[in-house]
Amino acid sequence: MFISTKCNFTGLITAASVYAVLLAYKHSNGPYVISMARSVTGISLTPVYGIHEDVWDSFMSGSMSNTAVAGSHLTFQVSIPGTRTPGIIVPSKISSAISMEEVGPLAGLRFKDIFHVQGLKTSGGSRAYYQVYGPQNYTTDIVKKSLAGGAQLVGKTRTIAFALGAPNNGQEIDYSDPWNSRGDGYQTTGGSSTGSGSAATAYDWIDFTIRERY
Repeated sequence: MFISTKCNFTGLITAASVYAVLLAYKHSNGPYVISMARSVTGISLTPVYGIHEDVWDSFMSGSMSNTAVAGSHLTFQVSIPGTRTPGIIVPSKISSAISMEEVGPLAGLRFKDIFHVQGLKTSGGSRAYYQVYGPQNYTTDIVKKSLAGGAQLVGKTRTIAFALGAPNNGQEIDYSDPWNSRGDGYQTTGGSSTGSGSAATAYDWIDFTIRERY
């Protein structure tokens, strides 16, 4: 276990070997895989992510931060052998801040959204809209504020076509409705925020979702 010299680990009880390291730059907290190549000097750190199957069909897609473009995200999910639905990539809940002074009010929380996010496509529940328009070049203010507060975006949830009305489950044509984890599983999940409601109630790895309010 490698711990920054900035951290106070007095009283830490663990069977692992603990090494205090002086970082030459600020590095995010959290779990990492350490790789040491014989041909080079030093080590490389790769962040560790969790994978959760979207068994309730709440998501349109998963996403990850695009480290090559500031403020941008990439559509990303993985296929898990033996499962029906894609796996959503989820970062560690450990705060990404180095010190408590840098922790935002939403640090460590994961959220879902149905709004524009730079680098991701928006469907609005419509296949035609999704096919016509490419990835967005800006992020909606409420999503931007949530990210600035320390929250972590893990993907986009489903919505009915253009957020119009609240039909019963099974009546959507372009994209199927998500399932409801409550009751017998066949109860309606609502209207425009159907995916957000489904994800928030079904998954303990989702802390909060964002929905529109008119």
